[in-house]
Amino acid sequence: MKRHAIGLICVFALAAFTPGPARSQQTPTPVIAVVDWQLLVNESLAGQSVLAQLDAKGAIFRSEITEKENALRAADQELANQQAVLTPEAFNERRRELQQRAAEVQREAQTRRRQLDQAAGEAMRQVEAVLMEVVDELMAESGINIILPKSQGVRTVPEMEITQRVLERVNERVTSVKVTLPEN
Repeated sequence: MKRHAIGLICVFALAAFTPGPARSQQTPTPVIAVVDWQLLVNESLAGQSVLAQLDAKGAIFRSEITEKENALRAADQELANQQAVLTPEAFNERRRELQQRAAEVQREAQTRRRQLDQAAGEAMRQVEAVLMEVVDELMAESGINIILPKSQGVRTVPEMEITQRVLERVNERVTSVKVTLPEN
């Protein structure tokens, strides 16, 4: 009985380590490539277009909000100067109005930031969609079955890096993506 059990264990062990046709068909040989996603987003013409538009729209928003904040500061200073001549009720009423205006400006600034973030996300998704199309094509053409992001600190040989090939193809396909702000 003991010999029989040892014999079965040996048979199972041999079967487990013997490559068979079914085993080799299930797991393909890894063909790995590395892509620097951050470089692709920042250096692609479409990515640069998005970043430039976001910077410009952000500067406009900041300018508008700064202008409103400066007007609030001036109104606050004027109110402080008038405090001696106003009745306490009139002063408190104007103070409340000023605080309401300040809260409105703060809400507007938050809304604008949210709109800008939403527009940035949508525009970058469009850029990333083109990047993925190109990566999928290169995978099919080159027999690549695994893409690793360079940001994961993977050490590779330069031949595994396909970032430049992806960048060239992406730039051929799309040079800009329009950043569209959502409605209020």
